[in-house]
Amino acid sequence: MTTQKKNGQFNNGRVFATAIFFVVIVTFTIISIVKPKSDFSEAENRALQELPDLTADAVMMGEFQQQYEDYLSDQFIGREFFVNLTNQIMLATGKQDVNSVYLGAEDYLIEKYTMADFDEELVSDNIWYLSEYLLEMQDVYGKEHVQCMLVPSKGTVYKDYLPKHAVPLDTSYVVEELSVALGDENAVLDLTEVLSEHSEESVYYKTDHHWTTLGAYYGYVAYKNLRGEEATAHTEYQVTAVTNDFYGSTYDKVQIKKQADSIHTYSLGESKDLHIEYDDGMMTADTYYDESYLDVKDKYSYFLGGNFAKVKITTGTKNGKCLLLIKDSFSNSFVQFLENDYETIYMIDLRYTEGDMKTIMKGIQSEQKITDVLVMYNTEKLMQDDSLWKLE
Repeated sequence: MTTQKKNGQFNNGRVFATAIFFVVIVTFTIISIVKPKSDFSEAENRALQELPDLTADAVMMGEFQQQYEDYLSDQFIGREFFVNLTNQIMLATGKQDVNSVYLGAEDYLIEKYTMADFDEELVSDNIWYLSEYLLEMQDVYGKEHVQCMLVPSKGTVYKDYLPKHAVPLDTSYVVEELSVALGDENAVLDLTEVLSEHSEESVYYKTDHHWTTLGAYYGYVAYKNLRGEEATAHTEYQVTAVTNDFYGSTYDKVQIKKQADSIHTYSLGESKDLHIEYDDGMMTADTYYDESYLDVKDKYSYFLGGNFAKVKITTGTKNGKCLLLIKDSFSNSFVQFLENDYETIYMIDLRYTEGDMKTIMKGIQSEQKITDVLVMYNTEKLMQDDSLWKLE
């Protein structure tokens, strides 16, 4: 066979392969465009890009092109299959992490944090906002009635589960700087040591970034110890698994099937006159749990139905004590343990509030006098939260 003939066959084969590839891409794109659109991905637990409006300004600014590219990516037929396939290939090539998630031992999916994930100025501002607020609260209520607890991320506690050469981010400087600003090395309780003592137990979900109800219980014990009070023993609780099929937020990033998590409730078996009011009466409940979330992807929202700007809990305990709890989502599975300690608990999530804390506290004080203040955040989320200015 002549060289010319070989080259001709090679070129024909390349043209044929290119044509097949082009036909496949065009076909998939057309199907993706005409198929019914989804506005939410259950697998990734996020809203999907909608078809953007075509306007001259949007095109000139480049916004339409970017949004349309995101739209095609989100609505591409078989997207979840291809995402999973891509992640599997990346792992097969030796990568230790996918989409900033380590595939750890014992099926643990562990968030990967680096300093590049944080805005140094924002972190510094948040330390200042929080320390100033805590100092003001100490002046008003007394040091013994104002606490701050920081919950570490999974990689800090489960560092032995990380892949070889993976190093967890050291966030201890946040606690140190807060303590210096408050003039008290014991002013902030870092729960790293507390949870690390139980790292052989399931104190974090394998597929989600939150702590488990067991982890939250150990946080409760630490809070009671911090206040010089006795915690309810673990043996006194009735522990019940409400689902064994939970795939959480960390799984959403990699979509590689691992062992599913279980969600547990803790009950003392007592009949409590519990009343929960969300966002000043928008809705009410008589339980800490919203069972409807057990049937959907976002099962962690089983605790309190997710996050709200303001949640008022009347526990049925009659002691006149009122706790102001400034929180992120880690508190949703924690607050139930405090029902015997306070008559009323106000949970404030600054990410969803429209007013500042001065206005919010004025409204609370018009209903009931605050006796105690607790600020509790996951450390990394505190570093990234752009709403702490509302404490000022």
